[in-house]
Amino acid sequence: MQFADGSYDGNDGYATVNPWVTGEGGHGYVSIVARDGGKYDPDTGSTNHPVGIGVQSESKGILHFYGCDIRGFPNNGLYIKGGERAVIERCFAANNQVANIRTGQNMSIRDCHVRVDGNVNSDFGKTNGIRIDEGNTIVERTKVEMLDGDGAAVKQLFKDDGEVTVRNVDITLDVGTIRALDITGADATDESVYDNVRIKGSGSDTYNYAVKVTRPYVTFRNCHVNVPDMRGITLQAPYCTINGGYLTSNQYRALGGSGSAPDGDRLTVRDLRLGGSLHVPSDWENVTLADIRLDGGSVDVDASDTVERNVR
Repeated sequence: MQFADGSYDGNDGYATVNPWVTGEGGHGYVSIVARDGGKYDPDTGSTNHPVGIGVQSESKGILHFYGCDIRGFPNNGLYIKGGERAVIERCFAANNQVANIRTGQNMSIRDCHVRVDGNVNSDFGKTNGIRIDEGNTIVERTKVEMLDGDGAAVKQLFKDDGEVTVRNVDITLDVGTIRALDITGADATDESVYDNVRIKGSGSDTYNYAVKVTRPYVTFRNCHVNVPDMRGITLQAPYCTINGGYLTSNQYRALGGSGSAPDGDRLTVRDLRLGGSLHVPSDWENVTLADIRLDGGSVDVDASDTVERNVR
């Protein structure tokens, strides 16, 4: 299916296209072009189809989205609520409000390209690249460019119903007031793993962190964060681990904990090359720093029970 001019009428006006699978174990294939934002008028705020592609909770089976091109919608580009599983592959989404791609549970996003270089200016909310609403989700081999906008490149929300893996993802930030990763969910118990995520930022903001974590049980493996004119990572939740990678920032803190972290904090940083300052606040507990290589950086530890090994 192809709807290059946005003239297609969806089933209920909710989205330009509303695909669904009617039977358990069924399979649907979707390849759509929808580039004009459902004929959204930013002056009047009116549109027939606020969402580009919308999958409602009644859908069953598996949906495979391949090669879709979704642009300029005021309330989510590709929004999946239902179904047993969805695969989003080789899709392009640009300048959709709320989220360019927004997932439910049991989702796989791979080899996609998300770009925000303009704002729809609707009243539906901030512009995020990828929004992960539920668990059992994998995002891999994907590029997210935030050249404009006011949200986050990848935003993980609070629901706790399965692990989340984000790997081999490239993020570009040209706006210093937004985040590359915004990982939330203070009561979560399932693990989230960010593996080989590469963040490069040319935006400038001396107070904003490129990565903010308020969710426990988050692990970063071999991630590269290069944001010379922003702060790097702030960890505001227990049981977080950084294992390998490179972090550089010329601002006050490249890596910092929270000043009011929860009880039982367990921050582990291993095998990290650091170009900037690492700060461990006094009320953090059970902190391990091991094999930290300082590349013009420094370590500032206020916590009394921090174990430091081979910091050089």
